Amino acid sequence: MRNIKNGLIMKITGFIAISFSIVCSTAACSDDPVAVANPEPAVTVVKVPNGSFEEDAAETASPKGWTVSGDYSAAKVVQGGCEGNYALQYGATSAYTVSTRQTVNGLEDGIYDLEFYYKSTGGQISCYVAAGTDTKKMTSLQASPSTWVRSYVRGIKVEGGKCDIEIYSESAEANWSRFDGLRLKKTEKEFNLLKGGDISQLTYVEQMGGKFYENGEEKDCIELIKIKEIMHELEKTTDAAEHVGKILKNLIVKYS
Repeated sequence: MRNIKNGLIMKITGFIAISFSIVCSTAACSDDPVAVANPEPAVTVVKVPNGSFEEDAAETASPKGWTVSGDYSAAKVVQGGCEGNYALQYGATSAYTVSTRQTVNGLEDGIYDLEFYYKSTGGQISCYVAAGTDTKKMTSLQASPSTWVRSYVRGIKVEGGKCDIEIYSESAEANWSRFDGLRLKKTEKEFNLLKGGDISQLTYVEQMGGKFYENGEEKDCIELIKIKEIMHELEKTTDAAEHVGKILKNLIVKYS
């Protein structure tokens, strides 16, 4: 009986150890050893068709390659761009809701960032740029009426070779926004471990000089969140394994 008990304990201990090892390995698989040796791989830049609103070479309410919906009169390509002569501007003499969309095709599947430039008075009910295939990522805009600001929509998952891009604003008549220089960058930096968090303001915080620290050492905010999420999942797994171990121990004692 003692040999049976000892053998069962060894099997249970081995099972728990293997289970924990699998969880640890799964968490570590997100950091490919090859990627660690080259943490900043070359970025593939993909131009968004008419992403700088230059193709019409004139002011227009119907920019080539884009579809405007909502209050059409609130959207117009105007002179005074960041990268060229023109940019897309939203604004009206009354309250408005407007959206400008396009689908970029022929992309390699993977993870992208959408880079763009904007100016904005701020004060809109809602004003953002979004991109993605089925599940879209987005970033909201902060007030910067006199200076062009470079911003990003991060971690866009492209599937089926296409990516939908939307520029949206809902606002009172006094507020305007302007957009230019949209381009996609294939980065393969995925942020799947962010659960229930709102990081739409992160780019703005970083642009304003915000920095993030752990134990006095400056670190990337996204990486900090990912590490915290991994540790939380490992803690839950350890607690579950400990609970299972106690149950099995009680069973061994009961039937020995």
